[in-house]
Amino acid sequence: MKKRFLFMMGACLLGGGCSDEASESLDNKLGEELSIQPGNGPFGLSYRAGPSDLDIDPESSTPDTGLYLLNSVPSPASEFETYGAVAFEKVGLCEIRSITPQFSNDSLGSSVTTLADKLADALTSKYGEGEKLDVCGGGSISCQQQFWAMSVMNGERVYGYDWKPTHEHIREINLFVTSDNLAQLSLRLDYKIGDEKACENALNSVRASNL
Repeated sequence: MKKRFLFMMGACLLGGGCSDEASESLDNKLGEELSIQPGNGPFGLSYRAGPSDLDIDPESSTPDTGLYLLNSVPSPASEFETYGAVAFEKVGLCEIRSITPQFSNDSLGSSVTTLADKLADALTSKYGEGEKLDVCGGGSISCQQQFWAMSVMNGERVYGYDWKPTHEHIREINLFVTSDNLAQLSLRLDYKIGDEKACENALNSVRASNL
């Protein structure tokens, strides 16, 4: 069952009325609540969401690292089938991770790179210009086009884009081609979120609590 975020707003009871002071207090309270409502991040996730706010798969998650596999997200993108998050209760989201289905029969990388370029255009329109990475550090044979997927699997080839947007919550975006150990290609999109030091401290705190 998909987990839904519920928004609740207070109101003065009918017939009882509200004093000016109470109304002002209520307005301030609603303003604070509205400023932290979930749903304003990628895939409809809240930047302040901790593990208890996420629809997690407990059997595939590793709380001691803060990494959770998600059963669903509020606003999924059709290109991606799997979502994950690094999150801590007192910090919120530190990372959002997503990955496409595997591209079958794409040993030359033409389909996965086409999608990468398409998504990069969409991300650029929203977050500004990014940096394209298209390099192969292998030998003259392994970097040939016919071994494109194999060179990704072996860590010799990198194809993707990086952004460091001027954004209140997102500090880095990485879109890149990845591969399993059978050279089956996928496209992964990661968002690094929030204060990096706060995320590191939260992770260290979780690890220390398990000692």
